[in-house]
Amino acid sequence: HFDNSLCDAGSVMSVLQIHGTRDETILYEGVPTLPMQYPGAEETVERWASRADCDETPSTQNRIDMVSNLPGDDTDVLRYENCAPGRGVELWRIVDGTHIPSIQADFGDRVLDWFDAHPRP
Repeated sequence: HFDNSLCDAGSVMSVLQIHGTRDETILYEGVPTLPMQYPGAEETVERWASRADCDETPSTQNRIDMVSNLPGDDTDVLRYENCAPGRGVELWRIVDGTHIPSIQADFGDRVLDWFDAHPRP
């Protein structure tokens, strides 16, 4: 069971989670039962958004093309708005993406740009 009170309040930071919906290693929906119990990608990011005092529901930004072997714009950007100053929380959901997708050449630049825009306070 997740207990937010056990987390250090000073450790709140910006979070970018990138997760494929067809990840067979770390399931996108999580595993609800023991012994391998863990939350899904969306629940995990919701927890970070709550800790960063963001809005409860993410906005869906434009889709982006992150994976070379999936057609078109394959990734939903779910952004939590109105977070505490200096904090940002996003989930980049790769629709039909696997655990290790074939990323586009500009993937590293996109991730670095995100972190540049969300420096640790």
